[in-house]
Amino acid sequence: MVDFFLVETKLISSSQPVSNFSQPEIDKLAKLILDTNGLLRPLVLKETGFEQYDVVSGHLEYYAAVRAKEKNPQKAEMVNALVIESEEEKTAIQQAQLLEQLYSTTKPDSTNSITPLDTLASNLEDLFNRELNAMSQKLDTNLQRIADQLPKQTKPIDVFNQLRDVDLTRRLISVGVKGKNLEKIVGQIVKKRPFISLSEVVKQVNGLSEKKMVEIVDSWADLLFT
Repeated sequence: MVDFFLVETKLISSSQPVSNFSQPEIDKLAKLILDTNGLLRPLVLKETGFEQYDVVSGHLEYYAAVRAKEKNPQKAEMVNALVIESEEEKTAIQQAQLLEQLYSTTKPDSTNSITPLDTLASNLEDLFNRELNAMSQKLDTNLQRIADQLPKQTKPIDVFNQLRDVDLTRRLISVGVKGKNLEKIVGQIVKKRPFISLSEVVKQVNGLSEKKMVEIVDSWADLLFT
């Protein structure tokens, strides 16, 4: 996988000496980097150690980024880069080197309204969009996974309708319902459910007041989440 990053220029090195490139070209590109706030064609890097990178493709751009940082350290501290993961390094390097060769040998077609720079900017925009969509999808997936793990709230009326007789009896005992009144209330609830509301439970179950209903619901706090 190849990931898009902003990498500190000082963490990057190139295997090609700066003398391989024209100093006027480096200076011109450095100025353009500062004018456009970054490289339109990101560097292709491989990680060689902890926060250490080597240039695979874009050696000229790297030296221009270094020159831009010399001119304006704050504005050119970071550089756009595609970082190759180690397991895909070989094939990714082959692709980067082939594209660099094609880029250096391809001349603009005068009959085509799209220049190499236009194409490069369009490809970079597509890359940003793909990365953004991938991050958005990953975030949605993680949020859904978290939501699935959170306890889901159960309505108190569902507890009345679904609780087993023995559990219902135990809950009523915990709020002071005892003796024959307890058996009577449990029997009525089991016989007359399902109920559509708590007020219906109070109306249809003799011996169960609104006050007692409030106490019962309060005692069921641990049952309201499953």
